[in-house]
Amino acid sequence: NILGEKLVAVQNQYSPVHLENEDTLQYCEKLGIAFVCWSPLGGFRHPYDEHLFDPFRKVAEDHNVSYQQVVLAWELAKGDHIFVIPGAHRPATILDSLKASDLQLSNEELAYLG
Repeated sequence: NILGEKLVAVQNQYSPVHLENEDTLQYCEKLGIAFVCWSPLGGFRHPYDEHLFDPFRKVAEDHNVSYQQVVLAWELAKGDHIFVIPGAHRPATILDSLKASDLQLSNEELAYLG
């Protein structure tokens, strides 16, 4: 308990570029604590990181959706305790992100994405 209250969520960076919180993500699931992914699309990433998104682009092409939807769907598929908070500067970006929750990735696709 923190100040007499239950810890209900942690907020950490998590994306294909930032996987260093994978252990924390799994530990939160074990404890029943929500894991809130900030910068779920990698934020301001370096050009040399772009290749990390190639598998997501391939799956997106197969589904005829944006690779951003695939990244968000991949993160959400990691557990019911996962929440993503993608940034959005345009209504179209918000609508695109919302579609990620409807995208069902196969077990094979999830294994391919890592």
